[in-house]
Amino acid sequence: MKRKKTVEYSKWGYIFILPFFVSFFIFSLIPLVDTIRYSFYEYYRSGLKQIGPNFVGMENYVSLLKSDMLKYAGNTMILWIIGFIPQIVIALLLASWFVDVRLKIRGQQFFKVVIYLPNLIMASAFAMLFFTLFSNNGPINSILMSI
Repeated sequence: MKRKKTVEYSKWGYIFILPFFVSFFIFSLIPLVDTIRYSFYEYYRSGLKQIGPNFVGMENYVSLLKSDMLKYAGNTMILWIIGFIPQIVIALLLASWFVDVRLKIRGQQFFKVVIYLPNLIMASAFAMLFFTLFSNNGPINSILMSI
């Protein structure tokens, strides 16, 4: 009796998701574990002198909780609530308005993308804004240097 040759396709799913797991392990999991490990050490530079790594245990976390960190976290949440939530609601309302078939607006896809795009690039836009404002030859440092 001759066996019929069959192709096993089940292994291909694992082969196709393998690059994701390898890159996740290298670029996300290892740095995360290292960050957690370094949080228990004192490790910084003072001028040209390198301090550490000296194991300090939970001392970093205790000093963090004694600082104004909780106030800063609360301020960040307030900014997020008054900034992000109205922005997303207005963007979704305008996007649904442009989808309405009865209006017969030309270029609906363009308007939907333009209205919703700031939600996607908000973090990078703010990062570039602050980088530009506070760079060595930016306007903030120029004003501070002239004083």
